[in-house]
Amino acid sequence: MLAIVAGTLAAIRTAALDPAAPLKFVLLRVGSDGRAHWSARPVPVTVLPGQQPSIALSPDGTKLAVTYGGGGQAAVLRVVTLGTGQMREWLWPQAPWTPLVQGQGAWTADGRTLVLQQWDVGRGGTGSSAPASSTPAGTTAVRIIDTTAPAGDGRVLTLRGPAGLSAPWQPFITPDGSALVATTGTGAFIPGRGEATGEFALYSARDGALIRTQARWTWSQSRPARGPAGGPLGPMPAVAWSDASGSKLLVLLPRDGANRLAVLAGDGVTLAGGDLLPGSPGGYAALQGALLGISGVPAHMAW
Repeated sequence: MLAIVAGTLAAIRTAALDPAAPLKFVLLRVGSDGRAHWSARPVPVTVLPGQQPSIALSPDGTKLAVTYGGGGQAAVLRVVTLGTGQMREWLWPQAPWTPLVQGQGAWTADGRTLVLQQWDVGRGGTGSSAPASSTPAGTTAVRIIDTTAPAGDGRVLTLRGPAGLSAPWQPFITPDGSALVATTGTGAFIPGRGEATGEFALYSARDGALIRTQARWTWSQSRPARGPAGGPLGPMPAVAWSDASGSKLLVLLPRDGANRLAVLAGDGVTLAGGDLLPGSPGGYAALQGALLGISGVPAHMAW
């Protein structure tokens, strides 16, 4: 396994970043013996935590996408070839949105195409100084970028939320680049109170049209559950893996007050059990806990 983290080792262990210190990049390799090996990784990018950085490794681990900025300032995407330090940059001056890439599902399998979400931070209630939203309510703008093309800023697609649900979030591009899978829901959920519902939505990567929704879920709790870090736990739908065509997905599916590991295939939903490695209950719990972290790890960590 290969992972890359932006921050110092102390910051990684405490999940805290010095807002005045530029991020440093650390490479983590987990060998076949299960041991972790840390090493500094020089990356020719200077970015502060306050610039809302996010990163995503290409599937073969050779390229790193780094995004930051926006919110009225310049929005930046840099793709760095880790072996040589060679870098390409995309720049959008005075962008009202912040560029965001997910740690999983940002790249196609061939390492050419990248999906970037144009995150309207102002919609999260950051204050009156936030720039105006760049997309209509209930929609999410994503940018599909061919990182090997000699020029161009990619294609912008507008993904519209299914009826009655929120704007799509965390777009995951299928390995063949034909579709995007996003999560939707009924909005904010207060742990231990109320009920939340949502679905996974599949969109065309060609024109952004909604193809179908699947695996509608409902989350209801009479009292707060606790996550791995001890904090309140709410619904955390996320896509962890897709087959080449996007017809089969491994996801976190909120069900009965727990974020369950499940396989989606067509209209069917199968809750993963003993047939999924590791077969032991303890190993399964560890795997589920690791996948649950997909929705909880900071955007400056990728694997």
